[in-house]
Amino acid sequence: MGTPLRPEPDPFSLALGRIEGRLDGIEKRLDALDHRLDRFEAHVTRLLGGLYPVLIAGLSVLGWLVTRR
Repeated sequence: MGTPLRPEPDPFSLALGRIEGRLDGIEKRLDALDHRLDRFEAHVTRLLGGLYPVLIAGLSVLGWLVTRR
């Protein structure tokens, strides 16, 4: 008996494997970007939450200044 023959790799299967690997890499990058955007959104929300009362007060003062005689 001889050594068993290894089947030749199917070119189509190899191409699909490379595509799948690239898609996995893209998915990981998109997940990391999504995580960074979530952190940025939380930061902006906190910032705007603190600025909202200041904005309302500023607009009230501006309205008072414009309407006084």
